[in-house]
Amino acid sequence: MNKLILTIAFAGMVSVASAQEKNTKTDTVVNDIKKGVKKAGHKTAELGVKGGAKILDQQIKGKVGPAGQSVYRDGKDRIYYVDGKGNKIYIKASDLKPAKTP
Repeated sequence: MNKLILTIAFAGMVSVASAQEKNTKTDTVVNDIKKGVKKAGHKTAELGVKGGAKILDQQIKGKVGPAGQSVYRDGKDRIYYVDGKGNKIYIKASDLKPAKTP
């Protein structure tokens, strides 16, 4: 009788554990939507900061950032570029690279 009870309890635990590990289609869709919303939010922030930089700050012509980004000079003479999440990344003038002209 004890073996039967232990076997049933073990089988129940295994089935509960396996049920928790399965992802349903709903979970997958929800995760995809979360990723899409996050990506859209980052892009919106990036475009907002870049738009503000073009209006308020001076874009440095002929120079680009470390990975080819547009660079700007703010009112305090600090040089920065905008990353993919909309953050201003301040850099030194020595980190600027010449822009490639087509």
